[in-house]
Amino acid sequence: MDKAVCRRGTSIYLPEGDSHMMPEALGTDAFSLLAGQDRPAFCVRTRISAAGEILSCEPWAARVRLAANLTYDDTQAVLDALAAGEAPQADNPAAPWATLLACGNDFARVWQKARIARGAVIMDRPDPSIVLEGEGAQTRVSIEPGHETPDSQPLVAEMMILASAAVAQWAAEREIPMLHRTQDVALPREYAGVWKEPQDMTRIMRALIPSSLEVQARPHAALGLARYTPMTSPLRRYPDLINEAQLLHWLTHGTPRWDSEALSTLLVSLNAVLDAAGQVQRFRPRYWKLLYFRQQGDKAVVGYDKGRIELDGSLSAKWRPTERLGLSIVVREAMYGTSWSPVIPAFFADCLLSRRGNVVAKASVSRNYRFPTLNDLYFLPGGNPGLNSEQGVAYEAGLSFAVGKEGAYTLSGSASWYDQHIDDWILWLPTAKGFFSPVNIKKVHAYGVEIRADLAAALTRELKINLNGTFSWAPSINEGEPMSPADRSVGKQLPYEPEYSATATGRLSWRSWGLLYQFCYYSERYTMSSNDITLTGRLTPYLMSNLSLEKGLSLRWADLTLKGTVNNLFNEEYLSVLSRPMPRMNAEFFIGIKPKWGTKKR
Repeated sequence: MDKAVCRRGTSIYLPEGDSHMMPEALGTDAFSLLAGQDRPAFCVRTRISAAGEILSCEPWAARVRLAANLTYDDTQAVLDALAAGEAPQADNPAAPWATLLACGNDFARVWQKARIARGAVIMDRPDPSIVLEGEGAQTRVSIEPGHETPDSQPLVAEMMILASAAVAQWAAEREIPMLHRTQDVALPREYAGVWKEPQDMTRIMRALIPSSLEVQARPHAALGLARYTPMTSPLRRYPDLINEAQLLHWLTHGTPRWDSEALSTLLVSLNAVLDAAGQVQRFRPRYWKLLYFRQQGDKAVVGYDKGRIELDGSLSAKWRPTERLGLSIVVREAMYGTSWSPVIPAFFADCLLSRRGNVVAKASVSRNYRFPTLNDLYFLPGGNPGLNSEQGVAYEAGLSFAVGKEGAYTLSGSASWYDQHIDDWILWLPTAKGFFSPVNIKKVHAYGVEIRADLAAALTRELKINLNGTFSWAPSINEGEPMSPADRSVGKQLPYEPEYSATATGRLSWRSWGLLYQFCYYSERYTMSSNDITLTGRLTPYLMSNLSLEKGLSLRWADLTLKGTVNNLFNEEYLSVLSRPMPRMNAEFFIGIKPKWGTKKR
């Protein structure tokens, strides 16, 4: 049964029905904390100071009998009455427990305030209720506002967070390996607090990344905790079940059931299951919401309806003081919408070092300034209207050569070094909402080397070959200031930016036929700003090959090009974005038509 439960990994709650992790005879009956019945339980007694610091934690196993099962609505009604200085209604099932509920509510507020002081981000948003009627293509969707329970739900949530945080601290003191939920991302200090307005929540959600399940304890930014060990929902989440089993084994035998290596091995399969279940839990309700809008006669909001005038002007001057030396300057200015860029100068120099081989040295220094694109600002979902423009300074220097024999071959190549210091670098990053959104990285140092080589040769009068290749080493390092004490992104490679990449292309031409092979390589890319290597913290390197065959045809009225392409020739499995697999082997067919308008017929 444990294998079956592990394969499920978590309970899933959807508008069309629930899928329980545990068999219902156990999860909703024998092990469920039903009022008036003896049930096994894992208990945690915790003391916190007035400042919200955990002073002690005492876990133990017991059999308990709950006096009552209360709903959020009944509990909220009691707390509302007490806040108004009134007695709760006598027929409210939660009324007999009013004193305990008030004490628990005060306790929860103290703990929540302490978490916020440590940077916790709390989204106070009632989830809408999705109701389905009918079956199959006849299903009708209605959306009803969620019940607002501003005190009773936080009361339960804060107690669960406190228990998990206290147990995490208790286990760390005893060096017990546990599964930890982490969210190692730096958040601005001003993001801490309870947020209710949609525009505030949208802005802050852009800075968050999905949490990860790891054996190594790391901070959880949104919870404001140094370590967090989930263990309060063992009937519906397998990591909680594992953590409780680990604790019970320690309490019973004085030793952990699993060591760190065993837990890490377990995570390899468990994380994949949880990722898949998480996608279903996120995207299935989204599907019903989009279907609701469609049934209402509206369309899903994707894209945007925005525009702006963009003007770009430049002035250049060139001077060649000697036959071998050339100098030039370009001054540019741009207007995007109603905003003008500063004057953007660039200086260039080139020097012919050797006529033999046409060896040329080049160098440049320029100011960079880039407005956010309309997609950066307004794309839905994910656009960020609050973006700043990128600006900085760039330096570049390099060598190039070109040799050849007329009618036989040409060989050319170049190598260049560049160095950029950019403020407010714009980078699209994943959010916890399931889409990407752009943010400004305060200071980025981007530098590296780029190498290119090209060869064209005539093998026979009609058979020709063209080869070219590129290689890039491109570190892009965050050199800003830490946004919080937990920020470990400074000095690290930017997420989703490969440090190494290479391409190679070969084309064989015979008469009107062409055979093209394209190859590319991308090194591993980090998905976490800390560059930690975890199951979900990196995208593995990948190689990609494409093969194309094309044929040109000349008709009286047009030139035609027929082209067939096999992409991902070797059926490579790869990701460009976490949890979004790219297509396996696939084929495309193109037809190009170039009319011969205005051409005299003979």
